[in-house]
Amino acid sequence: MKNALLFSLYTLLLGFMSVLTGCTSNNFEALRIAPNNKQALLIAAIESGATKDAIEQIKNCDLSTLEQPFYRPEESLTMLFLACAYGNFDAVEMLVDRGCKINRGPSGNFPLEAAASGNHLEIVQFLVANGAAINHSNSTKQTALDFALSNGRWEIAEWLSAHGGKTNLQLSN
Repeated sequence: MKNALLFSLYTLLLGFMSVLTGCTSNNFEALRIAPNNKQALLIAAIESGATKDAIEQIKNCDLSTLEQPFYRPEESLTMLFLACAYGNFDAVEMLVDRGCKINRGPSGNFPLEAAASGNHLEIVQFLVANGAAINHSNSTKQTALDFALSNGRWEIAEWLSAHGGKTNLQLSN
């Protein structure tokens, strides 16, 4: 009985939060991990693939909000890293245009590694053209090329290699 009552109150609270924030019930994870509502709305838009909504949210956020890390139990993320991981090119372009740092990311992983791992060639090309550190090694000594190869992203691996990308093994020799 007590658990059913708590669940009912939780459900009611989620409904109330959706009215206040504009988030759907599918996006409440964003509310839990984001330090503020603007970030929560942007996370929800990026994760759901709602590019138009993501662009609107990016326009409405100041740079400090866009750069502020948000957290999941296993990592801290930035908006740019998230947009790269989800392959949202328009959001990536807007975030870079707004001044988000390309060579910064969670657990030593930069947005370039997220794009390479996620098979988002257009984003990889955009990030490199805008100054991404192509041979950056993360805390586990993996580069974007290592991520592409280990995930079977052959086209990205070929492109990175042709543009100076190296594996950690190549860099250590």
